[in-house]
Amino acid sequence: MPGMPWSLPWPFDTTYMQLALIAGLAVGASAPLIGTFLVQKRLSLLGDGIGHVAVAGVGAGLLFGTSPVWTALVVAVVAALALEWLRSHGRTSGDLALAADVAFVGEGTDPHRKACLMIRQGLEADSA
Repeated sequence: MPGMPWSLPWPFDTTYMQLALIAGLAVGASAPLIGTFLVQKRLSLLGDGIGHVAVAGVGAGLLFGTSPVWTALVVAVVAALALEWLRSHGRTSGDLALAADVAFVGEGTDPHRKACLMIRQGLEADSA
């Protein structure tokens, strides 16, 4: 950055690379703290799942001719709310709720169907 008391080696001699270095250091310092919390709360797969849902939102935005960023944001928020509702209304962890959501929504392969049936039976047994 302009005004730094020392010069950085290439490729960090440009302002945008210095900003990228600062952003990378900030993410590198904060991600393990957040990750530890998510693993302890059994929510570790939610970030991955919501990321996949956001990519589907980008596709939907391109398909319908709307802004892909805003469509991905709306779809990701709706999916997060649906997962939280599923997690809070059953006796499941967030990871299990994500597996149920994926099984119901779209990844209709055989292992996902089997997981969906197992989860459904577990939810019915817990509510009875």
